[in-house]
Amino acid sequence: MHKPRPEVLGGLAVAGNVRFRRFASAPSVTVAVTVAVMVMVMVAVTVTVLPAPGAWAALSATTGASFSTSYVRPGATSAQATFVVPSFRCPASRPASASPGVGLTVMRAGAANSVVASVSMDCQGGVSSTEVNVVVSGGPESYPYGEARANEIQPGNKVTVDVSATASRATASVLDVTTNKRFEAVGAGGKAYSISAEVDTAGTATTTWPTPSFGQIAFSPVLFDGKPLGHFPLRVTNLVYDGKPEVTLKLTLAPGPFPVHSASSFTALYQAS
Repeated sequence: MHKPRPEVLGGLAVAGNVRFRRFASAPSVTVAVTVAVMVMVMVAVTVTVLPAPGAWAALSATTGASFSTSYVRPGATSAQATFVVPSFRCPASRPASASPGVGLTVMRAGAANSVVASVSMDCQGGVSSTEVNVVVSGGPESYPYGEARANEIQPGNKVTVDVSATASRATASVLDVTTNKRFEAVGAGGKAYSISAEVDTAGTATTTWPTPSFGQIAFSPVLFDGKPLGHFPLRVTNLVYDGKPEVTLKLTLAPGPFPVHSASSFTALYQAS
């Protein structure tokens, strides 16, 4: 079983190998609406207007590529995505890593904690391997279905990754649809404030690793709180390495009159040569 590497939370790096985590927040816009009632009394009503879905320009980061939102419903939050683990090529002389999956950030006892479900595609010394990542950070975890071994999930297998959190409980799971094997971590919950679907990279506290060459990964469907990800105002972050684009994300527009609002799929494209 892949034991979670120490993480980067709140912008603070820790020593050792790090699975980088990064969640974006988004501003809301508040407008005042004046309503005239029949008795001619003027009442000021405050309405929160969300930015249009898909309206934000793409950002860049060195720690991962993601679609994320900070508009989450109170009480319970979830994210789910399905994809096929791609074949990938490793560089001969340097480590590399890419982890497609989903994540939540939850606040508990004044600290930000991550709930992550992903499959790592790792390279060391030119040798490839995969690992299952099911992580509920910030406290003890239990594994109801046992702990996964290295290479438990093979390239070409279809997987569904799922995270959820309530005030009392958080769960991260990876289901290998191809073999019908499930891996799960359960831990303490908290108040969720962001959701993401992403391809993260890894590294040390001071060095970011490149990603292996994986071609593309089609995430479909992707659901935030049970709704298509396009339903939410999204922040799009593309991955850069050594100053050049390495992984970019492309939202798949849905058919019908609301192509962005109903979008439930995206593709992660490997760009580096």
